[in-house]
Amino acid sequence: MAASPAGDIRKVRFPVRPDSTVHDLGPAIDTALTERWQRLARQAKKARSNPTEKAIHDLRVAMRRLIALLDMLKTVLPNSGGTGIRRKLKSHLKSLNALRDTQVQILRVQELVTEFAILSPFLGELMMREATRTKRAAKEIQRIDLDSMQHYIEKL
Repeated sequence: MAASPAGDIRKVRFPVRPDSTVHDLGPAIDTALTERWQRLARQAKKARSNPTEKAIHDLRVAMRRLIALLDMLKTVLPNSGGTGIRRKLKSHLKSLNALRDTQVQILRVQELVTEFAILSPFLGELMMREATRTKRAAKEIQRIDLDSMQHYIEKL
């Protein structure tokens, strides 16, 4: 690997294969960060306006994928930063876990309730739990500060 300034991910160069010329990762990393960030911002806005099961799921997927990209960048360039935004994303993701778990339970119990009617009260309990957790999740989604996260992503 050619020497690069510490923390400047856009100047990192790696051989594509041992006998090849170096390949500049900067544009690819910029594109990946931009795409992952834009997807997360879009999904957060959708979930804010209508926190449906699909919207929450898509937001969580977008968060996990951006976290994975930040983890990869940290491995490639340890001084690149990204730990602050990663920590915020993990916190928001964690706050949505209980709702998603409940939604997955509902989907499974709905499949079973036709065969096992005894599960109907449990399904009702899950639906009430989902309503409560959806309200909490909606408040958490409102707390996601997209502007400061975007500023941080642009600085990476």
